[in-house]
Amino acid sequence: MRALGMSASLLRSQWRRRARTRARHLLGLAFCVSTFVAVPAQAAPPSDEGLVELRVEVETLADDLRAEREASRAELAALRAEKQDLEARVRLARARRDALRAAREDAQRRQEAKAGAVEAWQGPVQAAMQVVRAWVERSLPYARAQRIERVQALEAQLLEGRSDLAAVAEALWAFVQQELQLAHEVASTRQLFVTAEGERIFGEVLHFGLAAAYAHAPDERLFHARHTAEGWRFVELEGEARRVADELFDAHARHEIFGEKWLLIEAPG
Repeated sequence: MRALGMSASLLRSQWRRRARTRARHLLGLAFCVSTFVAVPAQAAPPSDEGLVELRVEVETLADDLRAEREASRAELAALRAEKQDLEARVRLARARRDALRAAREDAQRRQEAKAGAVEAWQGPVQAAMQVVRAWVERSLPYARAQRIERVQALEAQLLEGRSDLAAVAEALWAFVQQELQLAHEVASTRQLFVTAEGERIFGEVLHFGLAAAYAHAPDERLFHARHTAEGWRFVELEGEARRVADELFDAHARHEIFGEKWLLIEAPG
């Protein structure tokens, strides 16, 4: 807009200079005409040839004056049109400025409202995440290290602000859904487990929902998961309990469907 204002000022200055130049021409013409009219009566009358030349000169000056006047009117009209165009551009620029300012203020209000919503929901989501983590840490020791890592990753995203709060909440809910699914499935994985004597063994762990879990060591020993004062420990099975556990591992390897009688078998102790 400042550039438009400077352009209009420059045009007005040019027009004034041209107007002053034309005014000097007009004054010269008026002087010539007045000199011709003010010839003293006692002077000898000009010849016919002189009168013709003077008349031609006067008519030429009059034509020039009319042409200058028309040119001035045309130039003035062009300046007025250009001024109107500049004023229209200024109004458009101001309208755009006001629109951008309104959009910026609206975006700022939305951002503040979003920040308020995030602050309001961050506490409940964080509390829910702590509940989920405590549940995983107390639950059956099946792939628990991987499950805890997933919860920790969600906690890091929430605390560091790397993800949107809604996305973190959706991921947490998806994790809870998988935990619920875990409670209804029979599956096995190879993982590290700890025996009641503190021995750390990497073997196959077979779980029945969240009700029971059995472990098969590489040396063919079989264990059953029990919750003790020190947490979950795998107790070695012997006798009939070992035979039942061995049949469970064999049936799972054959992809057999476990019936109700299998799930009703209780571990010793």
